[in-house]
Amino acid sequence: MDNRIRVKTLTANTTLGKNDSGSLFVLKNDDGVKVTLPTKGRGLFYDFVVGTSVTASDKYEIETQTADKIRGVLVNSKDDTASKSFVATSSDEIDMNGSTTGGLIGTGFRLVCDNDGIWNVFGLNGSSGTETTPFA
Repeated sequence: MDNRIRVKTLTANTTLGKNDSGSLFVLKNDDGVKVTLPTKGRGLFYDFVVGTSVTASDKYEIETQTADKIRGVLVNSKDDTASKSFVATSSDEIDMNGSTTGGLIGTGFRLVCDNDGIWNVFGLNGSSGTETTPFA
């Protein structure tokens, strides 16, 4: 029995499918990547880590389908000296710009869907400068 999770490297814009649930996605393009989540489905979950820091003129973007929302907490950490928690209550995107909203190498978070079209997020987000919310 093979207990390893599927690891997929994303270097271009991607729309995830329900069959991708349970996978770890490594964001690896300093010009940014846009990831679109599938339509809601109870128990779907996706893990993300940043393998290449995005440049400040671009962004890593994780977006929901039109009616779905993101809620939960991402803790932004800057230079191992300070951290700030940001809470989403009805966002439909996570945008990380490689600076104040995060997206630096080592960032990692999980999105889990409930049956009501809510994607619950929790994780750590590496940032620089004065931290601001990655939720849009």
